[in-house]
Amino acid sequence: MNLHYDMSLIKVLMLLLILKLGSTDNNNLNTVIHNNEIIKHITVIIIIAVLISLLYKNMDITQIIFYSLIVYGLYILTIKIDKKYIVYVGLIITILYFIDYYNKRIIENTKLDKSLSSNEKYKLIKKYNKKNNMLLMTFILIVIGGSILYDDKQFIQHANNYSITKFIK
Repeated sequence: MNLHYDMSLIKVLMLLLILKLGSTDNNNLNTVIHNNEIIKHITVIIIIAVLISLLYKNMDITQIIFYSLIVYGLYILTIKIDKKYIVYVGLIITILYFIDYYNKRIIENTKLDKSLSSNEKYKLIKKYNKKNNMLLMTFILIVIGGSILYDDKQFIQHANNYSITKFIK
């Protein structure tokens, strides 16, 4: 039996493992993960790395690790925002996702457009890449600002028992 060349059994197994880790089933694996903070964080980083490798096939392992750590840091900051603002952050992420998607479609169409000169293509692509980068920076600033406000609130409420490690957990 020959496997289809696009089929990756490892990717399928990793996706199944990710789904299993995210499930609420009471099994030995989930018990180990949910009872150990370090294992929880490592698991999230692995999940992010697997998702990045599945979505972006042209990255090498060092890029995957680098971006996984950046996404992990943003994830930690995102979940450490005051609960009354988390819905807004989710809404902002959704809006930014679709704007980014739209801009990338325009970039791909620009690359394929034969009526534009190379210089015109370059300028348009640069313009939309700049827009995407500005959106990302806006989101990062919102998340950092929100997590700083949340951290400050936690520090005031729990001054005697406050620690940065509790903030990360």
